[in-house]
Amino acid sequence: MLSKIRNYFASKTKREKILLLALAWTALFIWFFSLAKRQSALGEKIDSLNAQIESANLAIAQKPNAEIKLREARALIDESKIVKDLRVEAEKILKTGGFSNFSMSFAPDTVMPKMTVRTLGLSLQRDTISHLIAFEQEVLKLAPYMFFKSAEFTADSKGQMSARYEISSFEFKK
Repeated sequence: MLSKIRNYFASKTKREKILLLALAWTALFIWFFSLAKRQSALGEKIDSLNAQIESANLAIAQKPNAEIKLREARALIDESKIVKDLRVEAEKILKTGGFSNFSMSFAPDTVMPKMTVRTLGLSLQRDTISHLIAFEQEVLKLAPYMFFKSAEFTADSKGQMSARYEISSFEFKK
């Protein structure tokens, strides 16, 4: 096979030989730079994966410490005060407070391996600021088991206010 290539090359003129060599060298350069580019991309991917492995190993090494902190935090929580049904608890506070003009919407539960977070959107229309403050104080009595994520207020020229709250609660899984 190699002898056939030599015979073919030898049968060519000097100009054709130079062109064939230039073509071969060009092909070799293209091939070399293509391999170098692939090697560089592969090296970057290997570095990225090694960084992810190192990060994961660090997180794994912190697991015992995190579990100790979780147990300590759970010891501070009174299981009897956890809000099991956010809607029922919010309605109880609203009815006790004399609110009649409200609407609720529910976001999907955020489910995590160790806990579930529930979120309720609550709109209170045309009320006084003192009434809204009384509502907030009742919710704050249940903190940290029920808490405000956000609150927005609007008022009209007659002193009536409307409020939009985002209220959350959590529940630990056994």
